[in-house]
Amino acid sequence: MRPIDEASLLPITRGICTEHRAPPKGLLHSTVLQRLAEWNTDHVTRHDAIPDLVVGHKLTVEGIVARKVARNLGQPFAITIQGNTDEKILRDRPDLRRQFARIYREAGCVFSFALWARPAALSSSDWESAAR
Repeated sequence: MRPIDEASLLPITRGICTEHRAPPKGLLHSTVLQRLAEWNTDHVTRHDAIPDLVVGHKLTVEGIVARKVARNLGQPFAITIQGNTDEKILRDRPDLRRQFARIYREAGCVFSFALWARPAALSSSDWESAAR
C-alpha cells in the first residue's frame, strides 16, 4: 500500500496538502505512518523545503511521522496531544506504548489542547519504564 496517492496532492499557499490512506481499525498503524514519514522526508528534500521544526498534530498518529521525519532531516519536532484520539489509541494499542513514550520524551515541545488530555495520556502509560 502506497501511503500517498500523488494525484491527491492539493496545492496550498505555502506547500501541499496530502491525504494518506491506511487500513481500518488501526491495522498496520505504525507501519503505514513510517512509510508516510519516508514519503514526506523524500518530498521535502526533493523540493528543498526542509522545515525548521516538524510538528505532529497528534502524539499517537502524526507524532510517529513527525519523529521519523525530524530524525531523517536532523531537525527538532513538536507534538500536540489531542484528547479523544490520543486517549483512545493509547488505550487500544499497548503494543505501541514504547514508541509513543519515545515520541513524547524526544519531542522538543509537547502541547495539549484539552486541559484534561495530557494527564489522561500520561496516566494511561508508564512513560518512564515504557521509554526504556
